[in-house]
Amino acid sequence: MGFLTGMQLSWNKVTKLQKLEKTIAPPHEPVSRIVADLMGANERDGSTEKKRALEEFLDLCDSNRGVRSVMEHEHLSRVDLRGIAVYLMARGLGQWVKGHCVALSTISHVEPLHYFVLAERHGVDRQHMLAHLLQYWEGKISSSELLEHLPVTSSPDATASERPHTVLHVC
Repeated sequence: MGFLTGMQLSWNKVTKLQKLEKTIAPPHEPVSRIVADLMGANERDGSTEKKRALEEFLDLCDSNRGVRSVMEHEHLSRVDLRGIAVYLMARGLGQWVKGHCVALSTISHVEPLHYFVLAERHGVDRQHMLAHLLQYWEGKISSSELLEHLPVTSSPDATASERPHTVLHVC
C-alpha cells in the first residue's frame, strides 16, 4: 500500500468518524437527550439510529491500531468505550469543540483515551480530569502535556505492575 493510499484510508476514516459523531450527538440536541438515547431510556426512532451509529463508531475505534492497543493494554472492551463516552457526556463533555464531540472523540483517539483510563484508575480529581480533556480538545494543551497531568506511576511508560487494574463499567 502506497503512502497516498494510506492517507486516503485515514482521511476516509476521519470523515466517517465525524459523520457518525454528528449522528450520535447532533450539535443542536440537548446532551441529556443524547445520554438518555444511548443508555436506552428513550426508545424513539432516533435512538435506534444513534445506537446503530454508535456501534459503527465503536467498530471504527476498534479497528484503529492505536486505540486497539490501549484497549488491550488496559483491558477495555467495547462496552467500556461506550460507558466512557456516556460518562463524559453526562459530566459535561458532550459539547462540540473544533469539530469534535469531546466525549466521542476522546474514545476514538489514543492519547485522550489513555489519559482518561489512567486518570480514572489513579483517582485524579474528576473536575481536573474533565478540565484537562477539554483543554486538550480546545488545543490549549498538547497530547504530551495532557499525559503530564497524570501521577508519575500512571504514565503510559509505567510498567503494568505499577498500575492498578480495574475495568471501567461506568454505564
